Formats: sequence, structure tokens, C-alpha cells
Amino acid sequence: MSEVVDILCITAHPDDVEISMAGTLLHHVALGRSVGLVELTAGELGTRGTPELRREEAEVARAVLGARFRYQLGLADGFFRSDKESLLKVVTSIRRHRPR
Repeated sequence: MSEVVDILCITAHPDDVEISMAGTLLHHVALGRSVGLVELTAGELGTRGTPELRREEAEVARAVLGARFRYQLGLADGFFRSDKESLLKVVTSIRRHRPR
């Protein structure tokens, strides 16, 4: 997946985009800007819903928001650190999608 987008949102969990910036993204999509979504974790420590259910809900939300893609980097929820492996995953996503 190497699709270039105007806006790349990188958040910790599924649903962080919807809770914190959905209106802003809808505005930018309406202006013709492309959006991609990347989560660091599956949100497996969350108390409301399983990671599988959250992934399903996130995909529905992706379509509603008009984002071109959404995926997770596979870091451990609540335990990721600012180490080389984690940072390389984030940097790789930024380089892959080259947000404008």
C-alpha cells in the first residue's frame, strides 16, 4: 500500500480519529483532499468491544469519513515505547504515504 494522501492521521487506537477529529476530516474530504488513517495499536486493552469488533466499526467509519485506507501498525496497546522498532513503523508509514 503506497497511496499518497494529503492528510495522514496517525493515532493510538481505532476510534481516536472519530472521537477527536472526524468533523475536521469530513471538511477536508469535502474540499477534495485525500485522507489516510493509521493506528499504532488494535486497542486491545479497551473495555468496550473486542479488537475484532473495533476493527469492523473502524472500517465502517473509514467509509463514512471518506478515508482512502485504514490500517494498524501492530504495536501493543498500552505498552508501546519510543524505541527504534516502533519509530521505524511510524516513519515507514509517513514515507509510504507522503502526506502533503
